[in-house]
Amino acid sequence: MQSNKLFKGAIAGAAGVALLAGGFGSFALWSDQEALPGGTIETGHLTLAAGAEEWVDQNPADPAETGWQPGVDTMVPGDTVTLSVPLTVSVVGKNLEGTVHIDRTLLDTASFGPNFTVAYDIVPTAELGVTPAGDGSVSFARHLMGDDTINAVGTVTFALSSDASLAEAQDATAQLDNAKFVTTQVRTTPEP
Repeated sequence: MQSNKLFKGAIAGAAGVALLAGGFGSFALWSDQEALPGGTIETGHLTLAAGAEEWVDQNPADPAETGWQPGVDTMVPGDTVTLSVPLTVSVVGKNLEGTVHIDRTLLDTASFGPNFTVAYDIVPTAELGVTPAGDGSVSFARHLMGDDTINAVGTVTFALSSDASLAEAQDATAQLDNAKFVTTQVRTTPEP
């Protein structure tokens, strides 16, 4: 009987040791925590919106009729028409710098011949940090601006010279929506 008691005691002891050994791996050592300070990290944005366009016939036969409608009115040699579009650029970002320009690379006017010209310009409302670049584009630096908005007018002037021959400009067309107003971020490296 004694050996039976010893055997039962050994089993109980082994079970206790196993429980204790398992317990040693599960209790926690000291620890503490603190959330990262500062709240939320966010990104800004750069957006461009175009308002309602206005077309003007620069040299109408009837001075009372200066309006011009693409797809309805047609140009003849000696005509100049101007498209004006109000632009609003939203510039949100501490280090945001960039340009506003007209991408005209896909505007095909070859069928009009060499006496047809297209001139582009973007004229911003005067504001610190917003600079006309001299090539029809505008550059901006948000850290110099007073607020997050650039207001400007984009103009495109189409002129068909009186020198255009009958063969070079009759029934010519150009798809205007192939040209686009564009705003693009640029990243300059600060000087040391």
